[in-house]
Amino acid sequence: MPRSLLPAVALALLAGASVEAQPQGGGMDVAQALAAAHAASPRDGWLADQADDWAEADRDYPQELDDSAREARVRLLQNEIETARAFDRAFSWEQIATTCLGQALEGCGVTAAGLLYVDRDEAVAWQTVGGHTDMDGIRAGFVILARDGDGWRPFGWGYDGVIYEAPSLGGEMDQTLIHVPGRMMGTGNGNADQIYVRQGDGGWRDLRLMPWKREMRARLPGGLEVWKGVDYRIGAMMALTQLWRPTDGNCCPTGGDAIINLAVEGDRLAVTDMSVRRVEDLIPRN
Repeated sequence: MPRSLLPAVALALLAGASVEAQPQGGGMDVAQALAAAHAASPRDGWLADQADDWAEADRDYPQELDDSAREARVRLLQNEIETARAFDRAFSWEQIATTCLGQALEGCGVTAAGLLYVDRDEAVAWQTVGGHTDMDGIRAGFVILARDGDGWRPFGWGYDGVIYEAPSLGGEMDQTLIHVPGRMMGTGNGNADQIYVRQGDGGWRDLRLMPWKREMRARLPGGLEVWKGVDYRIGAMMALTQLWRPTDGNCCPTGGDAIINLAVEGDRLAVTDMSVRRVEDLIPRN
């Protein structure tokens, strides 16, 4: 995929140094900030995906490693720590329905809120919000919360996208998943989705979503690529994507499409099977 097609926000985060220790003017380096974020935030899957993205960027674009990129990574992780601390409490339903729970966005307002029933006796609460940041301009976010006494305590959130939709349930017979759809800014229309799996103790854990995409790309036939975000169908445990040829325009894929079957393996989604339909296979033959 041409680098120019990556979302602008992703470039800001990816163009830096590896997660190896890099001094930051007397403050935390990236490795220290990452460890502190894992200790403070429940979003281990998202943090692990960020670290993998950074390592991949360091390998692919080493010429862009500089102090400002490292500092951007540290700021991102420090923001995650601050958000996790602010969310280490219970909120009332009235707050969820009417007030931005976090401080990640300026000019923030609630765009939607609701309850998602996991079963007859259990629900999670959620809100989606909209606002902006000085660095990224227009941004959206979401918070998802589990019952905690008379209130609701956040177990997941995200502010990577420009739009988030209401969460939905998915999974297989022995698993329950919650999918929060989201999209990033830019022509790449990248995924800002988050997916959570229910734990044996009744809690929720966010899943890593980057490893399965690397596996999908490795399975593609030569000459076919994925340039944009995929469409998750968590109710059916699959994802759909169109396919591009290297000579295609960003707007107009001509390579066909792919259906990817997914399953939860440990801390991540993984590919169980994949079918590719080339355009030439879809054209009726006389």
